[in-house]
Amino acid sequence: MTESRLRRAAALTLAAAVAVCCMLTLGVPQAQTHSRHEGSQTLFKGTSGPYELLVEAVPLVGFLEVTVVFAPDAPDAQLPYSPRVVVMASREGVRLGPEVARQGGAPVNEYVAVLKPDAPGRWDIVINIDGEPGSATLTLPIDVVEGRGFPWTALIAGLGIVLPILWLAFAPRRKRRRER
Repeated sequence: MTESRLRRAAALTLAAAVAVCCMLTLGVPQAQTHSRHEGSQTLFKGTSGPYELLVEAVPLVGFLEVTVVFAPDAPDAQLPYSPRVVVMASREGVRLGPEVARQGGAPVNEYVAVLKPDAPGRWDIVINIDGEPGSATLTLPIDVVEGRGFPWTALIAGLGIVLPILWLAFAPRRKRRRER
């Protein structure tokens, strides 16, 4: 093998190793009912009215994501009804919502609503559910906290994937320019 081919093979190996390390740093989400976000909390798991529910939330100032999962023990089950899920939050005279939750995609029994609380502290989340089986209302307390800042790990891992690829894409062009 010539010296240039060895260098190119070494560069490709290094780029692949860096990309694999970065992907491992980001992690691969596990298959489960709801892909949990960092800081996600389980607020309720059980029966409310005619519904078997799992309620999770990401309680950050400016981003309060509430997820309601129907039949959490059967995540792939198709619901025979389309419930209407309405989420509200309140705290010391401040009221957010009502926000109609949207079906979260996969799994099909997941509904997500996002509210935007303006201050940290204790909030009460009210979830109203109406559907063919009946109605249910849940009131759940949650502590909303300040965000954790900029996601530096994700940025560094992303750059670790992109920069070696860009370098490999443009390195042969630089070499050709030098040869001219």
